Amino acid sequence: MIVHFFSSNKYTVLVFLTKLKTKLFSLRSIVRSPIYSHFAETLSGAPSIRAYDCAPRFVAESEGKVDSFARVYYYCIIVNRWLGTR
Repeated sequence: MIVHFFSSNKYTVLVFLTKLKTKLFSLRSIVRSPIYSHFAETLSGAPSIRAYDCAPRFVAESEGKVDSFARVYYYCIIVNRWLGTR
């Protein structure tokens, strides 16, 4: 009875982590997209950004987007590790 509890519990955790992995990978691509678009906009508007002295604002906005991506990416790595040790 104890062995059956642990095996069914392990299966439940694996199913949960597999679903979580799928959702995290889609979230990762959703969070990554604004980084690319902000970078492209920054490059195309670089002369205007320099002229109006808005570089610190753009740097702060870019860092915020990269931080949110890093948070999601960290959880993706954790889930992959847990699924790898099953």
